[in-house]
Amino acid sequence: MQVELIRRGLNCKLEEPVRVIYKGDDVGKFESDQLVNEFVIVELKVAMEYLKADEAQ
Repeated sequence: MQVELIRRGLNCKLEEPVRVIYKGDDVGKFESDQLVNEFVIVELKVAMEYLKADEAQ
């Protein structure tokens, strides 16, 4: 996915630390799977089959 995003002219960083602010409060950091154009966070999941229980993830 990263290769295609870059080919389309987007800036894409892997496992980029992101500070999370919720309603003005700093709630911590996490590493996004991909950060696109410093704005869109992409989280990728891989599974052998789709399970309804995985939707909460």
